[in-house]
Amino acid sequence: MKYIIILIATVFLSIEISAQTNYIPTGTWKCINGNDTIEIYLKPAQMMLNGISYPLLIGFHKYVKNGQLIESSIPFSKSDFIDKKYTIIIYDVKSDDIRNDGDFKDISLDVKRLVILKKLSSTTMNVRLTSQQVRKYTNVVGYTLPRNFILTKE
Repeated sequence: MKYIIILIATVFLSIEISAQTNYIPTGTWKCINGNDTIEIYLKPAQMMLNGISYPLLIGFHKYVKNGQLIESSIPFSKSDFIDKKYTIIIYDVKSDDIRNDGDFKDISLDVKRLVILKKLSSTTMNVRLTSQQVRKYTNVVGYTLPRNFILTKE
């Protein structure tokens, strides 16, 4: 009986570890706070460079503040990398990373931001937006979206 309990515990532990190491934040994620909503849709894509295919994530976002639509790229979510309609791109995606970095396009300010996605659990992640140290964007003040928020998998 003792061996059966150990076997069952080992199986459940290996399933949990496998679920944690096979994390790629695809699909629809939302943050709802009163009348404010942030929705992000991420999907896998491929970038070809010198005949080599590189995996990445592209994403689309929607921001509603006080019940008013501020900006949205969600209508382009069926497009692909080559169409360049995405507003989020995450490079060098690995299933064992709990943190993924990339670029975020603030549509309203027409500026690129650095986006950092950090896994909190299999159904939640923290999103942090920060300035890029690029001369072109140093004069842009403010952010359209909040700089830090938590998304839940839909």
